[in-house]
Amino acid sequence: MRRPCETVEMIQKENGNFKSVKHYSYVALLTEIEGDQVQAVRYDGYTSKEAGLIPEIEQDYPGWKIKGIWKLYDTDFRAE
Repeated sequence: MRRPCETVEMIQKENGNFKSVKHYSYVALLTEIEGDQVQAVRYDGYTSKEAGLIPEIEQDYPGWKIKGIWKLYDTDFRAE
């Protein structure tokens, strides 16, 4: 079963009201430092790429450089 690229979570604020928070999937293109390997890695459940994703990638892949990070969409996995 295919994982969705966007999910919505309802969270309760301090005042008791609810708000929806969207979580997205991203793909990171990584290049090996002092090597010649390249890999793409999927990360799910982030509100933005700035919200903790970059430090997590750096922790998960020491010795690799982040070449780029792009948001994934469900349409990326469908035939045109």
